[in-house]
Parts: sequence; C-alpha cells; structure tokens
Amino acid sequence: MDELRGAMAEAQTLLNAAGVEGADVVRQAHDKVSESFDRARVVIEDLEDDATRYVRDNPWHALGFAAAIGVLVGVFVARRR
Repeated sequence: MDELRGAMAEAQTLLNAAGVEGADVVRQAHDKVSESFDRARVVIEDLEDDATRYVRDNPWHALGFAAAIGVLVGVFVARRR
C-alpha cells in the first residue's frame, strides 16, 4: 500500500508540473487524471480500513487465511524445484 501511495504521489507531482507548464488541453487532462487519482486514493483507503477492521474483528479467520496462503505458496515453490 505504501508503494502504491508513493507511486500515486509521484504521478501527482508530475501532473502538477505538466499542468503549470502545459496548454489548456494538458491542463484538462491533468484535471481528469487528478480526479481519477483522488477517487483511487479513497477506494484504497476504504479497502485498507475494511481489511484492518476485518482482521481486528476476526483474528482467527485472518490467521487461518494467512496460513492457507502460506501452504499454497509452499506447494507451488516445492513443485518448481
């Protein structure tokens, strides 16, 4: 999540620079992409909050899910050898 947020922040910085130096068309594109980033940021934050809430409310389910994923990864890694 932190890497995705960092990438979004970097893209936003680049868009801001383009918006200042660009023509009206670039500025309109900047505004649309900026709105998309804002919506994506809200969705990501909501998903993160939901996941955190689920893990806090259901720690044993979360632990079981993590263990199942670990077993699957182990099976796939063992097959590749």
